[in-house]
Amino acid sequence: MKSILAVGAIASATLLSLSACSSGSSSTAASAARPSTVKVLYEVDGTATGADITLETGDGTSQQSVKVPLTGKTSGNRGLTFVMQRGSFVYISAQNKGKMNPSFTSSSDFYGTVTCRITVDGVVISENTTTSQYGIATCKGTA
Repeated sequence: MKSILAVGAIASATLLSLSACSSGSSSTAASAARPSTVKVLYEVDGTATGADITLETGDGTSQQSVKVPLTGKTSGNRGLTFVMQRGSFVYISAQNKGKMNPSFTSSSDFYGTVTCRITVDGVVISENTTTSQYGIATCKGTA
C-alpha cells in the first residue's frame, strides 16, 4: 500500500511540475513576440533660428548646436531617428539660442519658440515648448 501511495505522490508532483513549466513558456513566448527594439524619433521645431540640444542615443549622450527645425544631416528628414532597446531611457533638451529673428515684428516674439518632441514607434510620448530667450524645452520618457 505504501508503494502505491508513493507512486501516486510522485505522479502528482510530476504533473504539477510539468504544468508550471508549460504556463511559464507561454508567457515567455508572448514576450518574445514583442520586438526588442523600437524606433525613436527626436524632433526640435519652432520659430527660433537655432537651438543647442542634448539627447540620449543608443550609444550615450550627444550634444549639438542645430538650426530649427532639426533635420538629419544626411537624410534631410525632420528630426533624428535612432533604433534603441525597448525600455531604454529617452531624452532630449533644446535650449533656444536667444538670437533675434529680424522677421518678427512683436518684441515678445523676437527670440521665437523651441519645441521638443519624442516619438516612439509612431506614438508621441513627450512634448514640451519654451517661449523665452534662453529657455530650455525638455522631453523624456521610456522607449
